[in-house]
Amino acid sequence: MKKNLKTLQHIPKTLISGDFLKLPKVRRMYPFLLFMVVLALIWIGNTYSAIHTLQEIKTVEKELEVAKSQLQKQEGTYADISKPSRLVEELGRDKDTAKIKMAHSNTYKIIVKNEGGKNE
Repeated sequence: MKKNLKTLQHIPKTLISGDFLKLPKVRRMYPFLLFMVVLALIWIGNTYSAIHTLQEIKTVEKELEVAKSQLQKQEGTYADISKPSRLVEELGRDKDTAKIKMAHSNTYKIIVKNEGGKNE
């Protein structure tokens, strides 16, 4: 029991001083430990990259929502401005341009027949 107690008391001193790194069993594990450290660094870097990418995605989604709302607003404005009645109203306001009135008659399609009898 006293031998186990001395061993347990010896462990913290060995860990702090780093003497355990000189042991042959530990020295054989150096390549594996180095491999594990490299994997840990890759994992940390990948996690950071994923978090950064998610933040960029959220930012772009917000910008996209703003752009969509602006597009809908512009489409509504253009639809209102391009109505024939609105065009006549806007063009009729200028005193420099000739007065334009809206046609109230129906439009007709004119069909011209060729000599071969085909319509164009």
